[in-house]
Amino acid sequence: MDAKLILGTVQFGMPYGINNTVGQPSMEDAFKILNRAHEAGIHTLDTAKAYGNAMQVIGDYHRQSPNRFAIINKFHTTSLLSDAVVKEELDLLSISSYEAYLFHAYSDYETSTTQVWNELVRLKEKGLVNQIGVSVYTNQQLASVIEDPRVDLVQVPYNLLDNAFQRAQLFAEANAKGKCIHTRSAYLQGLFFKDPSKLPARLQALQPYLNDIHRIANKYRTSVSQLALQYVLREKLIRNVLIGVDSMLQLETNISDSQHQLPDACFAEIDAIQVSEVNLLNPANW
Repeated sequence: MDAKLILGTVQFGMPYGINNTVGQPSMEDAFKILNRAHEAGIHTLDTAKAYGNAMQVIGDYHRQSPNRFAIINKFHTTSLLSDAVVKEELDLLSISSYEAYLFHAYSDYETSTTQVWNELVRLKEKGLVNQIGVSVYTNQQLASVIEDPRVDLVQVPYNLLDNAFQRAQLFAEANAKGKCIHTRSAYLQGLFFKDPSKLPARLQALQPYLNDIHRIANKYRTSVSQLALQYVLREKLIRNVLIGVDSMLQLETNISDSQHQLPDACFAEIDAIQVSEVNLLNPANW
């Protein structure tokens, strides 16, 4: 199992993803998924208040299981940020501190006040938060964040289309400045698994690129899921890769895919894919 993997929990709190036909798993199924993930070596979870009752599910799991997960949480600056609020969250999750605490969106970071930053620094000094981070979408946002010495970690999309052509230079700059890089959207919310000929009208422009992905997967006799996960795991500048699952079967597939090795030539062909319709790489624009 690749220790770089982090399990996202948005699916535990709400139905999520363009290709999700399962819906939100039951509490029992969520606990089974967490048991299996921990057994497989995934020991960090990513969550947020905005993810329905996902935090409650994690806390309930911690209260009935000897297993423990490190937690990355995200916050909006429209909500009160204080010791009391964070301690209440930690109690709900049944943990003593956050591995990382992230501005949930770049807009939260961009509009953050001195008061917010002072509180974040206090939380870090008290050991309630280990790292301060920002979740971003675009290269412009990433470039801005990596210039800020107060930011320890940045979470950014990276996948077969939002690939090295789009991100490699900025990843190198972030690494040079000592930033920890976490990536998400390895499967572009399940878009890679859809039939390229049956895309909704608003995504038709991505069809040629999806055809390229399927062609490359066929050429190297691998699945699209293996190709997608291996592509992000192989990037040495990425510290951790966030994935989400809505079923045990999906988790087992991810575990298997993380152990599958592909030749460098395969990834070079992915790196050569150059999406010009960059706005369509952000699911918020779908």
